[in-house]
Amino acid sequence: MGANVTGDLKGDLIVRPRGDVAFVEIDGEGVVYDPRCQKTHLLNPTAVLVWRLLDGATSIEELIMQLSEIFAADPQVVQDDVRRLVSELEREELLERVLS
Repeated sequence: MGANVTGDLKGDLIVRPRGDVAFVEIDGEGVVYDPRCQKTHLLNPTAVLVWRLLDGATSIEELIMQLSEIFAADPQVVQDDVRRLVSELEREELLERVLS
């Protein structure tokens, strides 16, 4: 299974959605379908933005900085939220690590 604690998410970590996971955006919210366990996950609009930025090329730290600028938000708050979301997506095994 993936990381279970946000402390395991180093800034240089790069992740992307698993190749077999389906994603669709509906009215700003997201639906992720995992065919392995036939489970559907719902993402709020902010989580959809993060999901789209998990492109397999952008590190967690770069993603946090981008979102801090987009939302003109405190990087520490964004960091906590992003790490929590990525940790949850990894716990659900929806992501794969590219670099750690």
